[in-house]
Amino acid sequence: MSSTGGRGSDVLLYLLSLRASVPLAGQQCSRFNLDVTNTLIKEGEPGSLFGFSVALHQQVNPQQQNWILVGAPQASGLQTQKSKRTGALYQCPITAEQQDCERVDIDEDGKSNRESKENQWLGVTVKSQGIGGKVVTCAHLYELRQRVKRPSETRDPIGRCYVLSDDLSVRDDLDGGEWKFCEGRPQGHEQFGFCQQGISAGFTPDHSYILFGAPGTYNWKGNRKQSWTLPRNAVMRCVVSGWLSMVNNSFVAGAPRANHTGAVVLLQKDNVYRLVPEHILWGEELASSFGYSVAVADLNSDGWTDLVVGAPNFFDRKEEIGGAVYVYMNPSGHWERATPIRLNGTYDSMFGLSVSNVGDLNQDGFTGMLVAVCVHLLLYPLQLYRH
Repeated sequence: MSSTGGRGSDVLLYLLSLRASVPLAGQQCSRFNLDVTNTLIKEGEPGSLFGFSVALHQQVNPQQQNWILVGAPQASGLQTQKSKRTGALYQCPITAEQQDCERVDIDEDGKSNRESKENQWLGVTVKSQGIGGKVVTCAHLYELRQRVKRPSETRDPIGRCYVLSDDLSVRDDLDGGEWKFCEGRPQGHEQFGFCQQGISAGFTPDHSYILFGAPGTYNWKGNRKQSWTLPRNAVMRCVVSGWLSMVNNSFVAGAPRANHTGAVVLLQKDNVYRLVPEHILWGEELASSFGYSVAVADLNSDGWTDLVVGAPNFFDRKEEIGGAVYVYMNPSGHWERATPIRLNGTYDSMFGLSVSNVGDLNQDGFTGMLVAVCVHLLLYPLQLYRH
């Protein structure tokens, strides 16, 4: 998928196929190129960051249709939105045509007396639940306005998400843009005023829950006070889920600023539906951003879900290392026994900026992981992190 305005050249993607036949303790993996001669290219509005987020989606009703869903968080606003740049979600058919993407009909109005959608970054994330399932997309910088046009006016970037049915429309009570769980709660940076809900989102494997990352909650700690032992400013940035424990489906959250080294928290749902920590994995180097990205997959086909963690700011001048990815092979649910394998990136590459499970692309029987590498230090994901 190409980003418009020439920005697509700023990112390199490596496919890491972790093979059981190769000793992981030796920090070895293989990489290979995807087909670049028969690519499908989709183009969007210049300057819109078209391609910032991408998801494949299969519609079932009212007719079967395959889509590439593309987020463009800097897309121009509609006249009815009363904002210049709001961001947008696009649906693209899988065809050879480069300019046949259409804007999805969501978020078409604006109430300037109580909200601001200017630079809200709609499309910062998009996820599909699977065949015939729901779709979620978010605007993590959506703002609530209070005391509008008064000297004491406040703006709270709580974030907002939209859930759609499989045909990308609003069809039932779950659909629409009212997924704003920080609205109506105590505001201010020390509580829910800077939630930035939707900087990450996803569905659990059992299709029972939607996960939302809200890193600005509680002074950038990222979640409820009574549920966490992480320090202040931990920033719970990204969330995924998988079968990582011996009991139930686990939730995984990355906290790249925790304890200055970063951390990844494994969580379980208790009997009153709160998420409580099961285990915390800590980064090994100051300012490495360990936990900036996380992904889960059964890498060695043993039936246990393994964990992959990105630390894009890991640095070693002597060894010329610029970024790292940690692979945790699941020790049968006993994470206190887990010993990571570190895969190192080249100098200034920010290896591990993003990691993703892409399945068995080369049909070798093992799951592959996609790792993003930043060629230039001012790549747009860094702008997202600074907000």
